[in-house]
Amino acid sequence: MQNLKDRLFNLRVLIEYDSSYNVHVARCLETGSVVTADDKATIKSMITELLEDEINFALERGDLANLFSTPASLEVWFRW
Repeated sequence: MQNLKDRLFNLRVLIEYDSSYNVHVARCLETGSVVTADDKATIKSMITELLEDEINFALERGDLANLFSTPASLEVWFRW
């Protein structure tokens, strides 16, 4: 595992439990990516996989601007 300082991106993810829908929700503050799952272990692996795929896709196309074009809402940032 890489040290935090050696990583290309430092992305913050807010994980919450939504009692209205009985699911865990993970939201990346910088990219706006969202995943849902029934448990915390699954939600962590799902958001990690999604962000890795999105970053790889953006790097392959040289389009980092698009990756960060739709960050999470201010409401999510405030809850962070």
